[in-house]
Amino acid sequence: MRSLAGPRIQQAALIAIIAMSGAAQGGTAAPKDAGAAAAGVPLAVAPPAAAGSSPTRSAERIIWLMPQIDATPASSNAGPAPRRVLTQTTADVLISHWGGTTQHELVMANIKRSLRMLQSGEPACMLGMLHTADRDAMAWFADTHLVPPHHLVVRSSVLNQVPRNAAGEARLDQIWQERRLRGALVQGRSYGPELDEVIRHQPPSALSTYVTPDVGGNLLAMVGMGRADYTFEYDFIVTDHLAAGGSTGDLVTVPIEGHADPIVSGVACPKNDWGQKVAIRANEVMALPQVRRVLKEELLSRLSPNARARYGGRIEAFYARPMPLLLASPSAGSGAASAATPRERVSPRAPSPPSPAPR
Repeated sequence: MRSLAGPRIQQAALIAIIAMSGAAQGGTAAPKDAGAAAAGVPLAVAPPAAAGSSPTRSAERIIWLMPQIDATPASSNAGPAPRRVLTQTTADVLISHWGGTTQHELVMANIKRSLRMLQSGEPACMLGMLHTADRDAMAWFADTHLVPPHHLVVRSSVLNQVPRNAAGEARLDQIWQERRLRGALVQGRSYGPELDEVIRHQPPSALSTYVTPDVGGNLLAMVGMGRADYTFEYDFIVTDHLAAGGSTGDLVTVPIEGHADPIVSGVACPKNDWGQKVAIRANEVMALPQVRRVLKEELLSRLSPNARARYGGRIEAFYARPMPLLLASPSAGSGAASAATPRERVSPRAPSPPSPAPR
């Protein structure tokens, strides 16, 4: 395990103030000492527009944990603020539609710290967390996105060394058997339930794991610079990363054999009464037609043409369905499910078309 956090990343994150769309009043920065900034950086606090004071809207303060996204060339993160990726839009619509007098605080946090806060029951919810079956035991979920699964990301110069099947999908078993390519992963990150299971059974030392200050942008830069040969990442994040000049090398994405199904992600709140109330209200916001339209359009606009052709129809179908309701229970610890299982929510599972050539 290795750490990729650097002082420039911490300094940049400290000055990152994100503008909240639709907030009724101006945001104010929440003070934190520099030592805490390395793991989580407060960005802004803003009350939403006045509305009713129903129990699901009356939480006095909510911390929204946002994964840090690599934003600048060579992963220096020296820019004034992280770019708007899907989680920023999720935060915007939650805050602008929440109602009541709740104080909202955005905190940049790495995955390890976010999971620790969820598990300890702090008044914090994580944005952009994959909704897997094992995580239902630790969090209440309000689903926000159906995203294409992680792809193998390699430099174009080593693409011919990636074993692929007739459909153009990367064969992980053969990559690990040949040991010609060096892989890199983020410690503690989920890559989807199916891929997580495969990674758990990897041959010894097939992959190196890293603790990163973001969700993986540093690893994209590592692959681009030749310090690793491949990693796993969402297509839309690779597209965003390359658009910002975040890699010195030309990166391409390759679908992975046996892992073609899109995955559900959303807002995850602690598995307690507070978390259940917040998740219920978040689910109500996510059910608004205008919110679903915004989330769908942003996701589709960020996909590469190949990924849009492969997954666009299933994403359209996901947002066309009514949002499953989260029902309050006498006790959040009773083991009640957050809603239907992720597989039920994306059913029917139409087969994906053959993979286009890597872009």
